[in-house]
Amino acid sequence: MMKSPKFIFLFFILTFIPVYGEKGQILIPLRNITLSPSGIAQPYSGVNNIRDGKRDNDFEIFHTLWGGIPRQPVIIETELGGEDKRLDKVVLSPRGTGFNGIIKTAEVWVMERGLYNKIADLNADLSNAPLHLELDNPVKNPEKIKLIITDAYSDGRSGDVYMVSLGELQCVMLPEDAVTRAKLIEESKVFADLTGTKLNPKIHRKEIEELRIPIIRDLALLLYDKEYSPGLRLAEYDPYLSPDVLGERMRIGDGFSKYEGITGIVLDKGDNIIFVGETNGAKISLTVPEWTRKAPKGMKPEQDPAGWGLKSETFQLKEGPNLVCLEKGGHAYIQYFTNDDPENHLPIAVHFPTGKINGYFDITRGDTGRGGYC
Repeated sequence: MMKSPKFIFLFFILTFIPVYGEKGQILIPLRNITLSPSGIAQPYSGVNNIRDGKRDNDFEIFHTLWGGIPRQPVIIETELGGEDKRLDKVVLSPRGTGFNGIIKTAEVWVMERGLYNKIADLNADLSNAPLHLELDNPVKNPEKIKLIITDAYSDGRSGDVYMVSLGELQCVMLPEDAVTRAKLIEESKVFADLTGTKLNPKIHRKEIEELRIPIIRDLALLLYDKEYSPGLRLAEYDPYLSPDVLGERMRIGDGFSKYEGITGIVLDKGDNIIFVGETNGAKISLTVPEWTRKAPKGMKPEQDPAGWGLKSETFQLKEGPNLVCLEKGGHAYIQYFTNDDPENHLPIAVHFPTGKINGYFDITRGDTGRGGYC
């Protein structure tokens, strides 16, 4: 007896219902999520929380026992549902507030045709911002993904108590026109310098007009026509002594500002392109604090798990082009801190072709507040 068309259609829906993220991204369903060792999850903070799209409190995330667990690898494994899928990107979103258990180091493995292959070794900064991991070689019809967490951060108040947490795990299939790090690096070859402010002299206008990333194409055309004036979009940032080192010297703990490298640039939510000049091996980061954030409703400010240090999105930057995806956007700061005398280090140039120029007040250059600021 033949199955009715209605039954066949219903079976297809139950097999794979695509979930669309931002800009046409498809989220591959996570199924049969497992945790190893077993019995280490805090009640109501189980591993299935990593697929619910929420991460603002302890009951919306995965979290190990609040009393702590032995320091050991924590393994999260899940099947990847659906047909005709392609894994282009993995997004690991830490807990939305607080820092306990945020992943510091981990291995990411993907199963294809019954065999696991390691696609990345992660060494993440302490941040509440999602970590976007683009695959250099997308995987067609992946079967499983496995995350082996080998170390995690503490919020500093828990002493030697070891915990692991994770807000969301997303496996993403990108649309064909998506801006990716690989495309950005390839198209940035039209520039003759790391900061994206000089054109390769061998590039012709026709080649520029064929570029697929609008921001890169528009910037290159302006440079070609000699009409680009970056203003505050391009600046050199001086190093500062690390707030941690300064706090130890002054014996006041974590009390110094981490927002010295003001840019005067407001970045929008979503993808932003940032060029970084020669770093000479120094480490710099982009930080976008949520200045207007308030403590959750019904909670006193001193009880806010995000603390007085502000909730922010932080991304480590590398020389050349960087692709940064922001959840909310806001005022951009460059964190360039050293553990020794800052005079031993050179300034680093950073160029923001995306975002809006907001300006800032700087008394050292004569700003008075009467005639505006830039």
